Amino acid sequence: VADFHEQRIDHSSHYAGRVARGTGRIYRIIGKESPKSPPRDFSRLDSAGLAALFSSPDRWVRQQASRLLGERKDEATRKVLEKELFSGLRPLEALWSLGYGIPLDDRLALRAISHEDEHVRRWVVRLVCDQQQVSGALVDRLVAMAAGEEALEVRSQLASSARRLGAVDCLRLVAELCSHDEDSGDVHIPLLLWWAIESKIEENKSEVVALFEDDGLWKRRLVSEHLCARVMRRFAGMETEAGWAACVRLFELAPGKEDSKRLVAGLEKAFSGRTLPRLPASLVKALLEAGGASLELRLRAGEDKALEKATALLADGGASDSERARIARVLGEIEFPSVVGPLLGVLESGASDRLRSASLGALGAYEDDRIPAAVLKVLPAMQGDLRGLALELLSSRKAWAGILVEETKSGRVDRGKVPRRIVRRLLRYGDPALSGAVKNTWGEQEVADAAAVRAKVLALRKKIEAGTGNPYEGERLFTARCGRCHRLFADGGDVGPDLTSYQRDDLERMIANIVAPSSEIRTGYENHLLITRDGRTLEGFIADRGSKTVALRTIEGQTVVLPHDKVLQLRVIETSVMPEDLLREYNEQQLRDLFAYLRSTQPLP
Repeated sequence: VADFHEQRIDHSSHYAGRVARGTGRIYRIIGKESPKSPPRDFSRLDSAGLAALFSSPDRWVRQQASRLLGERKDEATRKVLEKELFSGLRPLEALWSLGYGIPLDDRLALRAISHEDEHVRRWVVRLVCDQQQVSGALVDRLVAMAAGEEALEVRSQLASSARRLGAVDCLRLVAELCSHDEDSGDVHIPLLLWWAIESKIEENKSEVVALFEDDGLWKRRLVSEHLCARVMRRFAGMETEAGWAACVRLFELAPGKEDSKRLVAGLEKAFSGRTLPRLPASLVKALLEAGGASLELRLRAGEDKALEKATALLADGGASDSERARIARVLGEIEFPSVVGPLLGVLESGASDRLRSASLGALGAYEDDRIPAAVLKVLPAMQGDLRGLALELLSSRKAWAGILVEETKSGRVDRGKVPRRIVRRLLRYGDPALSGAVKNTWGEQEVADAAAVRAKVLALRKKIEAGTGNPYEGERLFTARCGRCHRLFADGGDVGPDLTSYQRDDLERMIANIVAPSSEIRTGYENHLLITRDGRTLEGFIADRGSKTVALRTIEGQTVVLPHDKVLQLRVIETSVMPEDLLREYNEQQLRDLFAYLRSTQPLP
């Protein structure tokens, strides 16, 4: 029994002495009438006497006997253990003793690998392969064993140990294990086989590809349902000439149309949520000949017919919004200037906010003079997140930012509805004329000092503690505003930190982090400024960074994926991506409701 207790289960405050030193003790509880075993010195027993202890019902006794026998490496002990292994009642303990600290010799391993006890066979496989230097005779026996082994646990151990062999031997073993179609539904074996293959891909690409030269292998369920798509995905994810060549070769080896479609699915999976890099002509040809590629993948592969279909689909009011939004996001990544018109058409239509949000995100990739005028035309009718996205777009290029400032100065854009973070972004361009116009329009952007923040925190705390809040109403408020970026319990977004494990009983600290979010920014959630080579400016969190691309997630929840060669500058900035002083939009009762939910210790029933 352990009486462990810690105020915060994250160890982050140990340095501050916030450890309950009176707890953390461990107790062993036994019954009053339980018999007590007197201490015994087993080392005084001879080898036969120790082997006799293998029949003890006490596991600790058996383990001590096995250890002591393993430490005795004399010939007499070996003979006793071999006798126990092949004719005793506890062969596993004998095997563990024989393999204690020394490799099993081939003579013994070749005999024991055919043992009638499946658990002995399983442990022989492990002990032999853990040595990572297996003789040819033993490898041949393992391969033969893999083809005919009936015990599931032994096949599972073979799959697990395969990666410890050299590439050629590993893949021989994998090929034989794939003959067991019944293992396709097993919870472990498909992934164990994949991990064995994956361990050889980086250094032994040609050997892995050669595995698929056997047409019969493609017919195995383990290969068709689990392995071929994963292998394609791994090669494609390399984004190297060798990786592309392996992808092309796999398409050439695929014996049937369905096999090719599985490879296409694997390639698509490799770039899910990422920008597809420019593919070699040979791979594009193989991809299109294979068929079964989604419209998005065909777009990324540069197929002209796919572009025509995508632009038509974008304008098709009969298609689902989710499908049109997905296409819009892809059109923003492939950068064909001809799609600007259809994307602007979506903004001017009566499309849903979801679809217009995707179009706004896609338009950011295009430096087209039609965009700011079209966006400003529909801006007055936009609300909430959609309006925020439109302002993000208008402030993302210096020329467009100047137009936004002029429109605000003239009164056609409501100055009070432009968030402070957008105003600060306009100042970051460092252009004297633009900065002067921003200050004339919005005034000086003051940064609250510590005293002002402290005073505001205390005032808000007084309001919150003046009454009782309704956590159910607070949950509704959280979902509508905070939940777009933050998760609490099982609900919310993943733009900002998960608040579930946050120290939510510290009211003042929570208020301070909302009033002045830039004062404490968690590691991993730093705000980054990204400037592209064509003058686009973006802010957000680094959602992903690969060898070829970087993904930035904005405060509005959109993910922008850019190739490294289009990024001019990427750096951390001191201000949080979270807007300042969000609490000012709530009345006193709403503040109490919101914090009643934020301080809940469990999800609401």
